[in-house]
Amino acid sequence: MRRLAVRAAAALLVALALAGCQRLLGVPLTGTWTGVYEPVEGDASGVLLLDLQVSGSAVSGTWESSLPGTLAQGSASGVVGSLLMLELTSTTVADCSFHLLAEQRGDRLVGGYTADCGAVPGGWVELSKR
Repeated sequence: MRRLAVRAAAALLVALALAGCQRLLGVPLTGTWTGVYEPVEGDASGVLLLDLQVSGSAVSGTWESSLPGTLAQGSASGVVGSLLMLELTSTTVADCSFHLLAEQRGDRLVGGYTADCGAVPGGWVELSKR
C-alpha cells in the first residue's frame, strides 16, 4: 500500500511540473500565435493573432483580430495549466471581451471562445505558433 502511495505522489509531482513548464512537445507558449476563428453562427471566419508572455502559470499579452470589414484589438490575460484560459479585452469596442479556452497541441492551440459583446456568437479557434 505504501508503495502505491509513493508512486501516486510521484506521478502527481510529474504532472504538476509538466503543467507549469509552459511547454508541450518542446514548444513554448510564449510568443506569437496566429490562425483562424469561426463563429458558430454564419459563414464568416476571421484571423486572430495572439502575442503571449508567460510567467509561472500567469499569461498576459495582446491580441488582434479581423473579420471582413472589422478590425479589433486589445489585451489578453489568463492562466495556463493543462489548458490555456484567456480573457481577451477589447480596446477598440467598448464593453466587449472574449473568453478563450484552448489546448496546446505542440505548435497549435485548438479550442473555443465565448463573447460578452451583445449578439456576437461564440465559436472555434485554431492557431499555430509563428
